[in-house]
Amino acid sequence: MTTNSPAPEPTLGRALFPDLTAQAVVYLNGASRSALPAPTLAAGLAAMRRKAATPWDIGATSTQADAVRALFARLIGPTARACDVSLAPSCAYAMSLAATNLAHTISGVRREVLVLQDQNPSNVVPWQHMCAERGGKLRVIARPDDHDWATAVVAVIRRGSVAVAALPPCHWCDGSLVDLVPIAAACRAAGTALVLDVTQYLGGAEPIDYASLGASFVACSVHKWVLWPTALEFIDR
Repeated sequence: MTTNSPAPEPTLGRALFPDLTAQAVVYLNGASRSALPAPTLAAGLAAMRRKAATPWDIGATSTQADAVRALFARLIGPTARACDVSLAPSCAYAMSLAATNLAHTISGVRREVLVLQDQNPSNVVPWQHMCAERGGKLRVIARPDDHDWATAVVAVIRRGSVAVAALPPCHWCDGSLVDLVPIAAACRAAGTALVLDVTQYLGGAEPIDYASLGASFVACSVHKWVLWPTALEFIDR
């Protein structure tokens, strides 16, 4: 006779968040900003103490930045390297850089930039400005009743009028997933640039292989599932 043993406690558990108010239910709004686990808080406090004690000597910052880039690269695919990653102050700033670099794609019959209904403004407003300056059109994909974003997106891309598909892997309002594999294939076939805001996804889900997706830009604010402070951003290009 056998009995089922209780499942082991997960590594990422309540004990990692000792500063949260103890309640029967704790709601963590990861779409806004995540709570900091104890190791992250300890690292941040150690850095602040070092700056307070020796502001003239806080370490080899260039070396540290390269190490951080290398760690982040592990989240965006096996071929990603530290030199593929840049640091920026915000996702909106990163998307403005992407829009500036991809403005030339608005040409001929390709006049549209594709986004999702109610998509995070950081990955919408820069494209609105780009369209206004280049004579493009923002194409908004309405929320499908069956939550199958990919099918709706692919159908529009196949028409050949989309210059840029600016998308997330999941929707920030409800967490509904966006299957990027068929979307990336459609983008490659149509010659559409794929730009991803992975803020709501990366760190809380599987790594994204940006190279196999053929993404032109990948941006990620790090104050959510990557568990960093605010006002920092990673860009892969």
